[in-house]
Amino acid sequence: MPTELLSDRSPAATTLVGRAAELGRLTRALGLGSDVTPGQSGPLRHALVAGDAGIGKTRLLAALGEIVVVSGRRVTVGHCLDFGDASLPYLPFTEIFGQLQAEAPDEMAAIARRHRAIHRLLPDERALPDDLTGSAGHVARTELFDAVARALDRLAADRGLVIMIEDLHWSDPSSRDLLTYLLTRRFEHPVSLVVSYRTDDLVRSHPVRAVLANWSRLNQLERVDLPPLSEADIEQVVAELRPDLAAADVAAVVRRADGNAFFAEELAAAANVRGMVPSDLAGLLLLRLDVLSETARQVVRVAAVAGRQVGHELLAEVADLPTAELDQAIRGAVEGQVLVGRNDGYVFRHALLAEAVYDDLLPGERVRHHARYVQALAKPGIGGTAAELARHARAAHDIPTTIRASIDAGDEAIRVGGPDDARQHYRNALQLAETNPIPDVADQTAGLAALTIKTADALETAGHLDQSIDLLRDRLTDPAMTGTVRASLLQALAASLLYSDYDLDERTLLTEALELIDPERDRELYCKILSTRARSFMTRGRYEDAIESAQRATALAKELGLRRTVAYQTILLAKIKQRLGDPEASIRETERVRDTAAAEGDTATELRATDQIGSIRFEQGRLADALAAFERGVERATSIGRRWSPHGLDSSVMAAQTAFALGEWDRTLELSAGDEHVPDLSRANLDLGILAVRAGRGEVSGFELLPRLRRWWRYDAMTIINSLPAVELYACVGDFDAALELYDDLREATDRAYGQKFIGKVRMSGVLLAVLTTAVMSGRDAAPLLDRAEHAVVSATEAMESFQKMRPPGPEAYAWLARVHAEHARFRAAIGSPDPYADQVAAWEAAVLGFATYPQLFESARSKARLAAVLLCGEADDRRRAQELIAEAGQVAHRLGARPLQQELAALGVRPRPPAGSADTNPLTTREREVLDLVADGLSNREIGRRLVISTKTASVHVSNIMAKLGAESRTEAVAIARRHGLLG
Repeated sequence: MPTELLSDRSPAATTLVGRAAELGRLTRALGLGSDVTPGQSGPLRHALVAGDAGIGKTRLLAALGEIVVVSGRRVTVGHCLDFGDASLPYLPFTEIFGQLQAEAPDEMAAIARRHRAIHRLLPDERALPDDLTGSAGHVARTELFDAVARALDRLAADRGLVIMIEDLHWSDPSSRDLLTYLLTRRFEHPVSLVVSYRTDDLVRSHPVRAVLANWSRLNQLERVDLPPLSEADIEQVVAELRPDLAAADVAAVVRRADGNAFFAEELAAAANVRGMVPSDLAGLLLLRLDVLSETARQVVRVAAVAGRQVGHELLAEVADLPTAELDQAIRGAVEGQVLVGRNDGYVFRHALLAEAVYDDLLPGERVRHHARYVQALAKPGIGGTAAELARHARAAHDIPTTIRASIDAGDEAIRVGGPDDARQHYRNALQLAETNPIPDVADQTAGLAALTIKTADALETAGHLDQSIDLLRDRLTDPAMTGTVRASLLQALAASLLYSDYDLDERTLLTEALELIDPERDRELYCKILSTRARSFMTRGRYEDAIESAQRATALAKELGLRRTVAYQTILLAKIKQRLGDPEASIRETERVRDTAAAEGDTATELRATDQIGSIRFEQGRLADALAAFERGVERATSIGRRWSPHGLDSSVMAAQTAFALGEWDRTLELSAGDEHVPDLSRANLDLGILAVRAGRGEVSGFELLPRLRRWWRYDAMTIINSLPAVELYACVGDFDAALELYDDLREATDRAYGQKFIGKVRMSGVLLAVLTTAVMSGRDAAPLLDRAEHAVVSATEAMESFQKMRPPGPEAYAWLARVHAEHARFRAAIGSPDPYADQVAAWEAAVLGFATYPQLFESARSKARLAAVLLCGEADDRRRAQELIAEAGQVAHRLGARPLQQELAALGVRPRPPAGSADTNPLTTREREVLDLVADGLSNREIGRRLVISTKTASVHVSNIMAKLGAESRTEAVAIARRHGLLG
């Protein structure tokens, strides 16, 4: 790199040492050559730069930036800051757009006019809530993301744009989501993102780990890891900084720096590089301050209280020094390599230095400095955000300001689609409000209740429904919560309970709430209660009551201008139409609400309607349409920060369940992958899809999921009925005692959640009868099982009859009822009391037809296999048909990797192979074939995941399945077997 390009840089960074290879990779990723002339570029990619603190990430990006500038492209840099649990959404993007606004004000003004959401990220307009103008207004998260992408694309139109984001490890959830959106978007013009982070900061629980795991699937992202520098490289760094050092001193620095350029710089800059340097990092970092004047040191301490960077006006206000003295102090800090001037403020040369300076302050100093920041941020023209104000006020022990600012910060986070940020801000405020007055609130009790509901809503939206319910329940135990205040809490709790299966009856809560309010005086709350009652009536099959309550809520909501409530009640009434036998009218009405909500930017209503459309199609048995709707819901929920909200979660879980039913088991695993930072309840629901696949394939690793699922049986009935595959998995491995014990536990749990007439008992009875039959065929004494078998049939019949009194069942229920009768006939045959041959055939023919009407591929194949087992006892024509059914079921079993079904077919004495020449003679699924081809190319699981855009964990599962299907003990052996049998592409 030409040294003249760095002539204005500090002596500590005059050359880039030991990073030629990494810089080359980055320039190639960005489509830049070594002899670039302005306007030239090659294929564009994004880049991720990773390394320990002080390893040289910032310097590498600075060198890259110089090359980008020479190439003619525009470059801008944003930084993530460490605000602890008071993170500020989209901070690096605010910095980026501030730079772009300063460089190209007219262009940015035009962009902001065209994309109004950009106003939310401009520094002059992203102020504390009290200072906000009405021009920007509420911005949906999707609109914001799209506006950012379009703005960057437009800014890149003339000469290209490179965006650098430093310190991802300190990023807020909203910024990470926006980055993910940008990294996966196709830009029309040359836009490249370069993101850096500290690897040593990413402990196992760090949320960035999950983001990086998802990013690892992106082919367009080049990852550059920075290893420690060699001793020769460190010697060169030290030689440039301190040519006066003796060889022994240089060797001491090299030894102590341990390959870290920053440590080497700090040691070399110390007065005595071999003296009493503190062993801990903070002591090492603070050596740089020793060369500063006392005033400069004081300014640096003040700056450290702000964090990594601070604006000039804010620093001047807090430092409270004469202008000339302040300028001299800052100049000394800059020349001393402590601060670096940037735009209209200053940034610490190294983040660790800022941390060390702050930690070195005396407790009293910290409090005083934070208090001055609170005072400064309250003044007009200083700028700042509610999150910043809350952080300083809390550290200054200014309780009233902390409460007020935390609430404002939560409101701001909700407005820009950051529920995780919002819940933390609200919780901070709520914790303090328990024992301190809420500012500007006349009624402390009412204020506390309102803040509790805000916090609960944020928790629910972020996917912590259990915590939301517990918070509301706990608040209701406060004897001060009476009258209308208590009614508002009761309504909020009842609404949340309708998404769960807690041991509370929402009807009782709503009845009490109605008794506490005056419908004429408390009209909005009354409307909410009516709306919630309508949902309650519908879930319990009381459709006339639900319709009456929904209509009253709709009429009142129209009077009050509550458009979302009107939309929700319209969706509910449409759902009732479906349950009363008119699904197409229901779909039309729900689609109309969805489309209107999408046009108006009402993303919450759009998500609810989309989820309902999927549910209706699923109940109809139109599974392909259902999957499309659910996947649309997942995409929409993710884009607006509501992936784990009740409707976002339902779309995610049902997408996986629908893919399983359609026989797209690999897709089920991908939809269920998630990451280790998914909320616990959401993780358990995603595990249901994984359990179904593992049980279908006979993988004992499915048992590992049971403890996590059991935890939620009391609160979420979805986790109960869909834990049923584990019963079959126990039977598959021959542990019938465990299978029956688990079944009994599931039955008790469903009785608690739904009552004994739950429609899911039909499927449960079918599974139980199959397990009982397998047990008898394996030599188990039949006598103790007879009553269980008879009770299973009665239970299924009663559940169906009870459900039919409420509404017409869907095709899945009829398919499983036919299966129950067929499995009962199979059980009787196993114990030596068979039905007439014709009756057995008819029973299994009905089951096969049921799973053709409701297209559950795996259950259809199992029904065909068991019908074939009966037909093999018949005449020649029946036996020929049996062989055809076995071949059909065999094709499905091979494609799905369903080993238990393969074994069942093999036990019939007819080889369950597809016809010769069929594509399905390959036992591997399409995805497994793709994975095997990459294994043959020598790729690791991580590399396979990146190539196929799946998680490393999913890739590992595919490799394990391949080895099991081919009977291989290793990846190499699997490839060899596949080559011998012509299975490689």
